[in-house]
Amino acid sequence: MNFLHWIMSLKIHGWFGQINDYRLVLRSLSSMTDWSSFGLAEGMLNFPELAGKYSGLLIIAASGRCVWDDLEKAGMARNHDDHPHVMCVNDMIMHYPGRVDHAYSNSHSNLVKWVAARRDQYVTRFGNIKNTHSNKIGGKYTWPWPGHGTSSLNACYTGIGLGYSEIWLCGAPLDNSGHFWEAPWEKTNFEHEVGERDGRMKYWDNAKRRIFEGRVKSFSGRTMNLLGAPK
Repeated sequence: MNFLHWIMSLKIHGWFGQINDYRLVLRSLSSMTDWSSFGLAEGMLNFPELAGKYSGLLIIAASGRCVWDDLEKAGMARNHDDHPHVMCVNDMIMHYPGRVDHAYSNSHSNLVKWVAARRDQYVTRFGNIKNTHSNKIGGKYTWPWPGHGTSSLNACYTGIGLGYSEIWLCGAPLDNSGHFWEAPWEKTNFEHEVGERDGRMKYWDNAKRRIFEGRVKSFSGRTMNLLGAPK
């Protein structure tokens, strides 16, 4: 049982005495995960009720051109009931051909549109998306993230906040290779948007050192170079 599950068990059994809001206790997570390292004051650490209710491996599927190759490397090319949980980010919410346990976007206004535009055949085969998340009001669950470093980074924060002990990033190379839905000649601009200073990738390097604690790995690009590949 990890720390978050222990906290929730105390809540369930009524062992908090005068503490009625379990989120006050969740703020003690800062002693285990240094959320304050990117500017979250104690009063901002209001985690949603879903925090800490999950464990094990989470696959995060973003929208990089390499996402299908990455998902195949992760063993997700066939849909099985025993697959790890999946969190889709941004456009992948519409197109992921399997069960989606979580959807995340920093763009809360588009989040609802992506969920609504999910392909009918996937909704029929795999059911509706269970949980939607954002750092702004718009998803089912709102997290106190600052929104920097792309939606994929904040999706990682969300996975950790949910309690997952291991996260594999697919389709988040953060290079200029383009999105999976773009023409081959189209490029992205992530090497500028998430630039490097003194060899450190903006926001992500801090997250690796002070937030991730070895829990997040990536299959491709600059994030793989920084975080290492899953084994």
